[in-house]
Amino acid sequence: MLKSSNGRTASDLRRTQRDFLSARNTGFGRPGYDLKKAMQERLQRLSGMES
Repeated sequence: MLKSSNGRTASDLRRTQRDFLSARNTGFGRPGYDLKKAMQERLQRLSGMES
């Protein structure tokens, strides 16, 4: 996705990915955190960006 993005979109994609990873790392292993759900939601957001 980064290769097909323009500068602004690529920058936004990198920022949102860093935010996602930070939230994932913070929540992982805590009660109630669902890694599978978090990954599925991220994939849906990324797939929506391709349109």
